[in-house]
Amino acid sequence: MTTQFHDSLNLENLKKQAKSLLASVRSGDTAAFERVRLSHPEYHDKTPETLAIIGMHLADAQLTIARENGFASWPKLKKEAERVAAEAVKLQVDNNPRTAAEQLAALFSEFQSELTAPDNTGRTQLTQGQAIVRRLLSDGGPLDKATVENADKICFWQNDVATSIRVYQRYLEQPLSVSDEIDARYRVSCYLAMTGRASEAVQYGQELYRLTRLHLPAERLPWSVNNATLAACWNTVGRGGDWIAVCDEVLRDSPKVEANRMERFYLLRTRGVVLGQMGRTEEARAALKSVRFLADEDPAWSYRYSVLIRSIPEIVRYCRDLSDTDALRHAMIEGKRLLGEYEAYLSTIPNPDESDLRIGYDNIGHMFFWDKQYEEAISMLQKSLGPPERNRNAWGTGTLAAALWATRRNRQETLALLRHAAAVSNAGSKLDLTKVPEFADVLDDPEFVAVAAGQN
Repeated sequence: MTTQFHDSLNLENLKKQAKSLLASVRSGDTAAFERVRLSHPEYHDKTPETLAIIGMHLADAQLTIARENGFASWPKLKKEAERVAAEAVKLQVDNNPRTAAEQLAALFSEFQSELTAPDNTGRTQLTQGQAIVRRLLSDGGPLDKATVENADKICFWQNDVATSIRVYQRYLEQPLSVSDEIDARYRVSCYLAMTGRASEAVQYGQELYRLTRLHLPAERLPWSVNNATLAACWNTVGRGGDWIAVCDEVLRDSPKVEANRMERFYLLRTRGVVLGQMGRTEEARAALKSVRFLADEDPAWSYRYSVLIRSIPEIVRYCRDLSDTDALRHAMIEGKRLLGEYEAYLSTIPNPDESDLRIGYDNIGHMFFWDKQYEEAISMLQKSLGPPERNRNAWGTGTLAAALWATRRNRQETLALLRHAAAVSNAGSKLDLTKVPEFADVLDDPEFVAVAAGQN
């Protein structure tokens, strides 16, 4: 294997080269075809006409680029490029007068500013930040709060929750204030739940709840137990009933004040989710209906429409589980009606914040998508996402792509949306095509798979 090209092994540039080569071949560029014929092991005896018939995919272009750079495969080229980048980061860290926290903050800020730019095809800043975080962990020194928080941002957006867990666990080994310990335990418990480490998540969650009861005001109690992913872990380990008991204890002991009204809503919604997972579907639906009483505590509450709308998809799910078609139809109509009222309400306010309205369109849009009412879903999801330069909703973008693929089969439009979803995804929204039935016919399509994996 030759190494004369290693100084130019920038992974993002290599990805762009592969995309450019693929586009050139598909457009009939004879020079591009000759490059493929000379370097791709399966195409040396092919003609341009034959290649046009059998088709060329991104993986073929990537292999060609790898071979041109002296590597047997794209994964080997990618591994070497990442090693070269890591060495460059090490030099950068060693010679940088700024603290690790400042370097991570600057990298994340630069990444965020370029996140939705049309020409942004990679996450170079996150890769650099990730290398800094891993070096901090291997060095074994103490971690300050600012470093931990910035490291978490980098890792979360790099879909590297495992490293975030390690960072917080290291941080928790140090002497911390009670407030900082509680915040760190909350993060670890949620991330353990996200990664399926249910028993550990429950242990951290129990300690989090204990510390919250001992040291924080009672109005903060709902916050400590209302994460749905963490609550589901109690069911996973056969302790769903224990979580319900804790939930009821919190609802009894926490004062009903405006400061925790949104947290109480999340808790009520999570209670419905857990009851549903336990097969207590009627109780789950009743729990979600109680959100109406919470919303009516203050008719002027700015989030009133928001919480009512956010409870609708779960109600629809349980109506479907109970085969209650009348209630199902009513809930979906109610969701549309609430959206209309919310939009009309916001129109009466000067310079309104429409972020919660967009969340509402996202929630109800997904509800119609799950019901396979794709045209309704498309209309609502488009309203929730807004223009590309403002759209950082990977989950909604992926769902819109699925709805469009199910109805219009426009390959270019669908792939463009999937590319955007991959570009703005984080650990909480990474797209998995295998879990979207609408993409069942493209699970072996190299271009769809590569786009969903963020490789294109």
